[in-house]
Amino acid sequence: MFEAIVRNQMGNLSWQGSMEDYVSAGMYAKHLDSWFEAFSRRQFLVIEFSRLVHGDTARELSRIASFLGVDSASILRAWNAEKALNRNLTKPKTMGDIPCGFMQEFADYYAPFNAAFYKLLADTKQDAPEGQEDVSFPDPMRECRHASHATPPGG
Repeated sequence: MFEAIVRNQMGNLSWQGSMEDYVSAGMYAKHLDSWFEAFSRRQFLVIEFSRLVHGDTARELSRIASFLGVDSASILRAWNAEKALNRNLTKPKTMGDIPCGFMQEFADYYAPFNAAFYKLLADTKQDAPEGQEDVSFPDPMRECRHASHATPPGG
């Protein structure tokens, strides 16, 4: 199921690369480790996507602006202008109709890669930029544990 849903998503995005390339994009430690070898860790602010789009977006945008050394007021004005136009600036807060079986396969598949990512951030924390906060991934199975998303017996 994992492979079928990933391939479907690749088609939805008109992905031109291989499935391996698509899946490896979520292996953050692999990519960041290469960047950390070439550049100082202080040059990277690692943010949590869910905090940016589902949390306190204004706070996260202000953190990013501060890290980049730009005025956060103009960024926040642009964000508020986009919101006023009712543009879809964030992804849905729920996973919708993604099967819970896939979410479990997804969580299991990426677990060792996420552990490597957390270890890399912990190992480089002393060199992180000012304002770097701890990062964690949301529990992909959270919604499946709600009764409305429960997988029926045998399903």
